[in-house]
Amino acid sequence: MSANPQYKECMDWLASCDAARAEMGYEWLLGYLTSATTADKAMFIADLKDHRAEHLNLLAKQISACKAIERFAFDVSKASECRVSFGDIHITYNESALFSILLQEYEAASIQDRTLAAIEQALRASLNRFLELSVNQIEVLCRFMLALSDHFKSLCLGNARVFLVDLPVGNSLIVHLLRDLLSPPANVQILRASLSRNDSRRVGVTRGQLLAELIGEIGVRPNDVIFYVDEWRTGANFHAICQRLQKLTPRGAFFFPAAVVAQDAARQARYQSYCTAHDEILQTWGVNGSDYRMEFPPLNSPIKGEGYFFWSEKDRMAGFRKLQLHGAILSSIHETLELLQRDKDRLTLTLAVLLGYLAPRYNLPGTPERALPMLIRMFPTWYKDYRECQKELEACAEGLAQGGEVENLRDELDDLVSVFGKVLNKRPAKMAMITATTYLQRFGSLDPADRYYFDAQAPVLACLEGTAATVHQTTVNFLKSRMQALRRS
Repeated sequence: MSANPQYKECMDWLASCDAARAEMGYEWLLGYLTSATTADKAMFIADLKDHRAEHLNLLAKQISACKAIERFAFDVSKASECRVSFGDIHITYNESALFSILLQEYEAASIQDRTLAAIEQALRASLNRFLELSVNQIEVLCRFMLALSDHFKSLCLGNARVFLVDLPVGNSLIVHLLRDLLSPPANVQILRASLSRNDSRRVGVTRGQLLAELIGEIGVRPNDVIFYVDEWRTGANFHAICQRLQKLTPRGAFFFPAAVVAQDAARQARYQSYCTAHDEILQTWGVNGSDYRMEFPPLNSPIKGEGYFFWSEKDRMAGFRKLQLHGAILSSIHETLELLQRDKDRLTLTLAVLLGYLAPRYNLPGTPERALPMLIRMFPTWYKDYRECQKELEACAEGLAQGGEVENLRDELDDLVSVFGKVLNKRPAKMAMITATTYLQRFGSLDPADRYYFDAQAPVLACLEGTAATVHQTTVNFLKSRMQALRRS
């Protein structure tokens, strides 16, 4: 279907906006990198300068790449306002996250290998710098991993299997390291569970039920060991999981829990009772529980990060993409529609972008001068209808809410969109969702409003591969190198 020529100005406007946005992003990135040039980033700087047109063209088409630059520019601006060094540990990690997104976006656009190699080199250098800045925690982690490995290797396990409990993403990096340290000679297997936050049977499937189902499936035998190592921030979650796993461990099998503990955990009201419960579990092993609660110092930064540990809330570092797909989408749609309902300027801009996007794909009637005011007037009707079917949208995908590992998030998303379509079919609410999606794609955050919106739904896990796994692989290699150095010393 040919485009209505009346909309050419609208299409040209959108294209010019994308081009201007790309140029601003390009110039900021080049200026930032040039101001703090290192040998590892020089290759990327040279590529930016020598192939300016290619980069501008890509940034105009790959909006996510532009948004990643804009988000990092905001982080740098806030750090500057607070007089925080650009070499701060959190800024350094965010820089590596920017390079990670650029690497994936550039690869998706089939850009030249020389550019991909330059971005990857910058990513690895930036991430290694972050890890070096995290050395106060990394030294403790590596020594603890080696101590746990030595302890298990000293046991006469025979043909017993060691099941490492992986509850992504908080302890996934630890599990990866322990698996490689223990096997061989131990027969190590991963017991991976994607748990909801629900502990009430009235709400839905509980964490305990999900764990019970998983342990039942693997068939734990006498002399097998269920080995659980995880974060202890307040101690509540670690304690709750330990209590469930201890009850679920079959007679004749064994349960061994250990924890990486935040330095300020002792301030929590129930700290001593959690320690006592942990001690009691490890008494059956003839060891002191305190030896298997390793205290970690805080990271050296005036900025409060997303989590206490250097790996906290970093799913790509753990090697996964983790989120409740249903909850992540709906929470973002809900938040965006509320924003557009109260902010007419944002609504007008979003609907103008929507017209510019649709114009080359459909023969839109009339003119944009008439269409845009009409869409603005219709939005309250779309919004009202969306609110009326919001509960139905929240309930419609409960059949897809069991979580677990998936091969492809895109396939899961397609299934979810199909389910939404059945609810929204021929309803004004469909246009509300399209409008919100347009805003999110062009201007919204790269992250969902809430990854874990529904307490009773378990998140899905997608194992990262290829360039998406670069952060994980680089981190693992760094930690293994540190452990090898500790062994030699």
